[in-house]
Amino acid sequence: SDTCYVDEVIKTVEFFGFKEGEYVVRQGWFEDTLPGVVEELKDIGISILRLDNDLYVSTKLCLDMMMPLVIDDGIVLVDDYHFYAGCALAVHEYLGENKLSYRIYNINDLAYFYKTNASVLIEENLRLLKI
Repeated sequence: SDTCYVDEVIKTVEFFGFKEGEYVVRQGWFEDTLPGVVEELKDIGISILRLDNDLYVSTKLCLDMMMPLVIDDGIVLVDDYHFYAGCALAVHEYLGENKLSYRIYNINDLAYFYKTNASVLIEENLRLLKI
């Protein structure tokens, strides 16, 4: 579907503790909307990035353009990760290309990850201590 259900997006954002006025929701075709959004947010950053893309191409485009804007410990929500193979492939390709080992979690049918390697660093430090 080409419709983004704004009420669902807002419900998810508020689940993570954000209040009205602390977030902005943008609707539009990715290739048309993203350049302006990137320009608008480049000096501010993104705390929560929710992707509802369905397809490989649009998911990969959003990750490539928007992930650099996500703040450390920010959250990336991927709506279609479990339902469209192309969406999951785009996530894994992006993480692999950038050598990122973020853990993917789930809330109901929504996949998400934090932009952090804290757990990986802790595991690595523990491994080194055992040597």
